[in-house]
Amino acid sequence: QSAEARLTIGNLMLRDSSTGQRIDITNASLLAKTDNINSAVAPSLVTLDLPSISSEGTAPLAIQDLSFSSSIFRQPSNQLITLRQEAKLGAATGDMPLRSGQWRIELSEINEESLTEFYAMLSRLQVVRSSSSTAAIRETSNLTQRLLLLLVNSPLSVNAAFDIDAYDGFHSGEMRLSYSGLPQLRNIMGINIKEAIAASSLALNLDLDHEAVSQSLAGEMIDSLVQEGYVILSNGRAIMNANLQNSIVELNGDVVPVDRFF
Repeated sequence: QSAEARLTIGNLMLRDSSTGQRIDITNASLLAKTDNINSAVAPSLVTLDLPSISSEGTAPLAIQDLSFSSSIFRQPSNQLITLRQEAKLGAATGDMPLRSGQWRIELSEINEESLTEFYAMLSRLQVVRSSSSTAAIRETSNLTQRLLLLLVNSPLSVNAAFDIDAYDGFHSGEMRLSYSGLPQLRNIMGINIKEAIAASSLALNLDLDHEAVSQSLAGEMIDSLVQEGYVILSNGRAIMNANLQNSIVELNGDVVPVDRFF
């Protein structure tokens, strides 16, 4: 049974009487629809659009064109499932480091049966973790191992990207991961890291404003990666270009032994 819900708000005002803080939200809209309300993996779409958010008081803020979307759909060619999430920010002013940006992550090549089993085990895990009995602890350990095994067995492709203006600098990044899975593995404790690497290909590209990112919480981490040679500095940019293919790692143009990362 399919379902669709829409919510539109012309003007919404929230006020904290103790601090005088006021938030105004204008022309917000929410859309949620699914092809089957009884299935967590059915094709579905959720979108949230917030054209204007403003705040007055102790923390003045103005946000324009903020949107989120999350969708599940099947590829026409093979009926495998794709999960996609996107977020966009047109402009922001106020006491926050982020000024604008967009983010996207997509997980694809997912088998419906595997995803259904994953959700079922995850739901059960959340239930048993609330108990401290010996049986619950044993089941938690068993479910955790089964979840990990399912993830390692199953193929997966991941594509993620971002472009943001933050800390007075522009930053971008992209990751493409393809994993063919290890379907022959029957016990997660028997996983061979080299086999998992051989089943994977990865392309990772980062291009960050070094001065800007140094002001963020990631500043120390980036500086550490520079010292270790994972990130290079060029014309004020912090850059990483990494590729993994056929168990060979190429980092910023140099071939690096895989063992260096373990």
